[in-house]
Amino acid sequence: MERWCGALSQPAIRPGAAYRYEFPLRQRGTFLDHPYADEMTQMALGMVGMTVVHPRDPGHRPVDRDFSLMVHEWRIDPGASRPDPTEMTDFNVLTFNCRCFPGTAPLVARRGDRVRLRFGNLGAMEHHPIHLHGCAFLLTATEGGDIPESAQ
Repeated sequence: MERWCGALSQPAIRPGAAYRYEFPLRQRGTFLDHPYADEMTQMALGMVGMTVVHPRDPGHRPVDRDFSLMVHEWRIDPGASRPDPTEMTDFNVLTFNCRCFPGTAPLVARRGDRVRLRFGNLGAMEHHPIHLHGCAFLLTATEGGDIPESAQ
């Protein structure tokens, strides 16, 4: 007998098993993925992802470098072997793509390159400041939609 997860449309994927999702990609943009079963615990333990769908027209806002960063905050108590998935406000570790300094890699670009930074956040964090040294940047899109040049 299969175990169903609430009102979802398929049985749970058993530990160690796999399931392949297939669907057409019709809209370009940055999309975030996360589970819908015990989602707060799953996301708090890092089960999140990002899918980038590039436009068919490569002339649409062309860039030289395109970086995707999943941002997450964690509460890891001293001596603990894993984060506390129930913590929602008192974080002590910030990660980019599930790594914290010094395990992070630099985002390398040449002077004069047009660089796109895609930030994704599916955790409870909503307020961590991020800044770049010696760079000028524009916010060109948010939540899957372009921002007109006049509003950037």
